[in-house]
Amino acid sequence: MNNAPDVFRFQAKLQEGPKQKPYLLLELPDEISQKFPAQGSTRIEGTINDQPFRAPLEAGHSLHVNKAMQKDAKVGDLVNLIILGPEPELVIPDDLQSALDASSDAKTFWNTLTPEIHRDWVRWIILAKQAPTRARRVTRTIDQLLEQKRRPCCVNFYEYMLLRIEEDSKQ
Repeated sequence: MNNAPDVFRFQAKLQEGPKQKPYLLLELPDEISQKFPAQGSTRIEGTINDQPFRAPLEAGHSLHVNKAMQKDAKVGDLVNLIILGPEPELVIPDDLQSALDASSDAKTFWNTLTPEIHRDWVRWIILAKQAPTRARRVTRTIDQLLEQKRRPCCVNFYEYMLLRIEEDSKQ
């Protein structure tokens, strides 16, 4: 898949978070942490012991591990992680760009959305396995943007991440 983020695989030990707000956290290894922006909000996607997640990196590139992400893990446990690296510059597929260019209202609303939301729409479109499905998704995207819907409906946001991980393991 061209223009796809890198996939990082590593293990990390779950640590106890601050006492005033008890939760678990883990630190990204330095060699992986350096791949992400030092400042600003960075969201990552991945799996912890095969449990998918999508979460922000905290200051110092630690990850707040909520109950759903823990899946029976506890403080001190070594967990297996697979995360997607920073996203490359988003490339809007030609079919979506043409549809946006043909609908000024949809394009105007599109331009109010964040890059992360753009990625969700693009991922939903490129995950179509057949050309007719992809064409329907482009049409539906325009229709939903005209209704000022911010996110695609009916999409499994983890599907792209899991596909990237699977493709990476074949290389």
